[in-house]
Amino acid sequence: MKKRLIIIAIIILLLLFPTIRDTFDKLMIPDKVLLVGHKINDTTIDFSKEIKDEEKIKEFESIFNEVEFTEGEWNNATYPDMITHIRHKKGTITHWFEIWISKEEGIVVISMSEETLVGRLTKSQVDTLKRIVN
Repeated sequence: MKKRLIIIAIIILLLLFPTIRDTFDKLMIPDKVLLVGHKINDTTIDFSKEIKDEEKIKEFESIFNEVEFTEGEWNNATYPDMITHIRHKKGTITHWFEIWISKEEGIVVISMSEETLVGRLTKSQVDTLKRIVN
């Protein structure tokens, strides 16, 4: 009788394991994840870094809260040095930026279907951004 109960309990646990694991994974996902990647070609982006540190994400957001974006066009012959976005726990995505970095400044582009917004990063902002993503 005891053997039969143990076998039934093991079978039930094995059947419930995927559900328990999925629930645990959903609870353990951070509120925000900063993804950093680069363009491979015109249609493919490789997001190779995930930053889950809340302090780094707050610092990243504060950099771009200071940037003044203006409507305009940005035509560069090269792909951006990095592409970023923040994936929120509920599935939304914010801070989708294409970023070009030079020695003295950075150019940030937000491309939307109807308009393009362009902003400039100072050298100190670029240095902070590099520290965050490395």
